[in-house]
Amino acid sequence: QMQMLDKFPMEGGQKDPKQRIIPFLPGKILFRRSHIRDVAVKRLIPIDEYCKALIQLPPYISQCDEVLQFFETRPEDLNPPKEEHVGKKKSATGSDPTSVDPMVLEQYVVVANYQKQESSEISLSVGQVVDIIEKNESGWWFVSTAEEQGWVPATCLEGQDAGQDEFSLEPEEGALGSWALTPPWNDPGSQ
Repeated sequence: QMQMLDKFPMEGGQKDPKQRIIPFLPGKILFRRSHIRDVAVKRLIPIDEYCKALIQLPPYISQCDEVLQFFETRPEDLNPPKEEHVGKKKSATGSDPTSVDPMVLEQYVVVANYQKQESSEISLSVGQVVDIIEKNESGWWFVSTAEEQGWVPATCLEGQDAGQDEFSLEPEEGALGSWALTPPWNDPGSQ
């Protein structure tokens, strides 16, 4: 998807997110040990919708090399892994160079509530954690939550590490400054 967005920046909404025609690839869903199959089944519908939307784009996009490669059959598609190898990691020397590593998304925390105003946006609540799919220069970021994906203003988000050093409960050495203590001033005329 990133290659398509680089190749077709206007259609990918780089200048104006509301003009985007390239569909969003459904976001990752965090796997829980016993739910891997359920998660995969739940992702079938959004991935199917993504594929259908992709091939319905104008021919200069839907027939570009990146899209054709996306739909190209690979040997591992025809010969799925045997049951005994499922879930086992390959050694570094035996790894398949054609396999695609999952993209690690940045996580941000919502620091201000936001109520969606258009169908392409999502609402946010303070404390919620979101995955950042795309950062747009306009200040709107495309994010994914456990339930949905959509555009939100970047000002409502903060990196998970941000702010930890700024609001320490322990004062830094010298943070209070130095003060000179003087006795109270007595006005000789007021006595």
